[in-house]
Amino acid sequence: MRGKPCMIHSPKGVIQSFMLCIFTILLYITYAETSHAAGSAASPSNYEDDINLPAVVNGKVTDRGGYVVPHANVEYELNHLGEITKYSTVADENGNYHIEAVVRDSTDMYLYVSADGFITYISYNKHDTFTLRPGDEVKHDIQLYEPSTIIGTVKDQTGQPIAGAKIEVTSVPYLVETDENGRYTVTGIDYDYSANIAIWVDSDNYVPYVEDRLGIRAGETIQIDVVLEAAAHVRGQVVDENGVPISGVIISGNPTRTTTDAHGYFILRRTMAGSVALAADFTGYPRHIVLVDLVPGDHNTVNFVLKKNP
Repeated sequence: MRGKPCMIHSPKGVIQSFMLCIFTILLYITYAETSHAAGSAASPSNYEDDINLPAVVNGKVTDRGGYVVPHANVEYELNHLGEITKYSTVADENGNYHIEAVVRDSTDMYLYVSADGFITYISYNKHDTFTLRPGDEVKHDIQLYEPSTIIGTVKDQTGQPIAGAKIEVTSVPYLVETDENGRYTVTGIDYDYSANIAIWVDSDNYVPYVEDRLGIRAGETIQIDVVLEAAAHVRGQVVDENGVPISGVIISGNPTRTTTDAHGYFILRRTMAGSVALAADFTGYPRHIVLVDLVPGDHNTVNFVLKKNP
């Protein structure tokens, strides 16, 4: 908007011209403020637009062969500065899932996708965590794979089955026990959970068994038959060169260890029988090792006398 120029011709004209200038300036200011307010109402800022937009995450759920997994259950968590909210949806018959989430700036999303016959996909285990902002669009396809299985038997050194032996396998959150014939089956193994899938077999009065780096593949079934060795239990006491009991001494066998009590006594359970090296370790004393012949069962006594270096 343009006003008339301020012209000065006489003292009276000076006053009139001055008033006209003031009026023109006020009119211009009023016009500018009105235009700005109208423009703001008609065109909100991009930021205000963005914060009202949901973040969108979508993709397809398939198996290792690329075949669609229909109706997979898709759960997701939103974590904004420690405030966690949980939601869920279901993939359609073509394996497609679609999430529209109202998020605040820098909100982390974690996905959990499950379907019958498959290992549950957990995004943070796969380092697939998303940091979302309003208006983000993310495409993320998910591949599910079948669980692996281990079957086998557990027997003693004479070939007799061991019932009730406990079986533990990496990534499986529960223990399995052998039946009366020593047979066991562990399924639900996630081959991708760790680079080192291991199996532990444990039974009273036997030496614990461990086998690692199994190299099992997705959906594969392997057989591991285990022979447990009868264990030896060792009792004894640790004293110093003056005959004073020493508490807190670590006694190590193969593969177990224990610690002496307040009176220097110890019970080392389920170590290997036969010719075995037992070690006693305590701060301020050199390590003391003895070679002993142990028999299976609770029939072994070994005492230690620790001497400080001269």
